[in-house]
Amino acid sequence: MDKELSASMKKLNKENRRVIMKMEQYMESRYINEIAGEDILADMVGMALEYQERGEPFPEAIGGDCEAFCRELVRNSPRQSPIERVLSVLRWLMLFSMILMPSLWLIELIFPKYSPSEADGFLLTTRAAFAIKYYILMFILVVGWFFVRMYTYKPMKYVMGTYIGIFMLFFLFTDGVLRYIVKDYVISVNIIVWVAAFGAVLLLCDVLKRLAAITVAYRKRKESQKNNSSGS
Repeated sequence: MDKELSASMKKLNKENRRVIMKMEQYMESRYINEIAGEDILADMVGMALEYQERGEPFPEAIGGDCEAFCRELVRNSPRQSPIERVLSVLRWLMLFSMILMPSLWLIELIFPKYSPSEADGFLLTTRAAFAIKYYILMFILVVGWFFVRMYTYKPMKYVMGTYIGIFMLFFLFTDGVLRYIVKDYVISVNIIVWVAAFGAVLLLCDVLKRLAAITVAYRKRKESQKNNSSGS
């Protein structure tokens, strides 16, 4: 979100800001092209500000059914290309990887009695099963975050209840499976080298994903302009 859009969001009242944020969450979970999504969000914030200045409720201005309005926006918006989706998945994997070992290292420093790891300066030694277990845990947490955003217009108590149930099943299942498969294998990593390596790949994924989004948005606009010219 750029500075201008962020400044406009701050001008919205609490209710309109909540409506816009839910719309943004819904659309992001439908894999809309990043550039197109930013343009749509800017238009929505502009509309909300206009109706707010008039003293009219923004949800009523868009028909009263925000979910149906968002579905229509998604239906008419360009989706992410396959390469954007692949880079998005890679980005999250790199982020998990970058955070995981430093988190285990901090746990060892703060709670040494409760951690199966060992820290010698910036060198962390831990059981592979322990690291993989928490990698899977982080993955499930992020999947849950996407799950909640996807069903943002559904009753949250049912959405969260389903997610917590799935989370507990995965957690218990992976714990037993990893003990059987990975057993007592040990890994050692330098935290600084680990963070630098995965941070660099994460940055590269962000840059490539942005470039892919810009390319897709540009092509869609050219196609739209060409179709409009042909129609006229």
